[in-house]
Amino acid sequence: MRNPLTRYARWLHLDYPGGTVETLPRVDERFRTNVEGVYVIGDLAGVPLLKFSMDGGARVARQIGEELDGASRGDGAADGAVDVAILGAGAAGMAAAKECRRQGLSFEVLEANRRFATVKDFQKGKPIYTYPQQMTPAGDLRATAPVKEELVDELEAQTTDIEVRHAEAEKVERRDGHLTVVTGDADDDFIEARRVIVAIGRSGNFRTLDVPGEERGQVHHRLHDPGAHAGQDVLVIGGGDSAAEAAIALAEAGARVTLSYRRSTFTRPKPENTERLRKLAEAGAAEDSDGGGSLRLIMESNVEEIREDDVRLTVADGGSGRLETVSADVVFAMIGREAPLDFFRRSRARRG
Repeated sequence: MRNPLTRYARWLHLDYPGGTVETLPRVDERFRTNVEGVYVIGDLAGVPLLKFSMDGGARVARQIGEELDGASRGDGAADGAVDVAILGAGAAGMAAAKECRRQGLSFEVLEANRRFATVKDFQKGKPIYTYPQQMTPAGDLRATAPVKEELVDELEAQTTDIEVRHAEAEKVERRDGHLTVVTGDADDDFIEARRVIVAIGRSGNFRTLDVPGEERGQVHHRLHDPGAHAGQDVLVIGGGDSAAEAAIALAEAGARVTLSYRRSTFTRPKPENTERLRKLAEAGAAEDSDGGGSLRLIMESNVEEIREDDVRLTVADGGSGRLETVSADVVFAMIGREAPLDFFRRSRARRG
């Protein structure tokens, strides 16, 4: 019988009602790839929820502790290899690091960006929904804060004793009986490890719309401060939590927001976000707005062209189809990121 993490991942990428199957690294129920000793956890294992990611990180570290011979634990200097190399200092990677320490395993954490980069890149004041609410993840790392800024402080406070090396992993290969994480072109740009945990998240490129005008300067893929757009006409494109939360935050900060989504109903956002979108759209002006913010939904619509002051949409309109022009001082294309497939290709890890 599949464990809850595996069932969730299967639903998200195979049964999920939102569209095509994503080509993610292939892992088994213990998060193992086809490359012996290499594990993938978190978003790239099909488990993006914060609690599940932390749970997976701790469980994999615990598995590794059981697999490795007791004599090898914590002796990173004996043959130059650490027990575990952890790629990524997000919630999943740091949960794995804390559990490695608890298991007495030597480890090194590599991060190409900054600690907890995904959380820190959330927009200002973003609400945090730590689903499932009744679940307590394995390991010691906890996430209970209700908003972004408090969550960052909470995670940082629990991991101050974990050193993170700034480096980007290019590939993992096997050399002389150990796994080697290559981080550059120089002869010494690598670390050796008995096991490797990949927790780099969706650090690939932002997905693009592939429409005329997308290269314009008013098109963005992240929202940092909703208040900076008060009084502006804003188009948000997408149908997941990122798009929903951006649209809500912008409307409540005083922007006139249009949300364009290609499907007829929302299936991806959390229930709280879907309900909030509905209420804001029905109310017209956002009741929590600081100055005339509003939200309009245009379902079954696709972007045709982004122009200087507006965007042309194709709207299904019951199957007949029509063009609609929407005013837009700024556009947020919140349609996700690609998985960093080149890393897995170079590491010869199977996908699909």
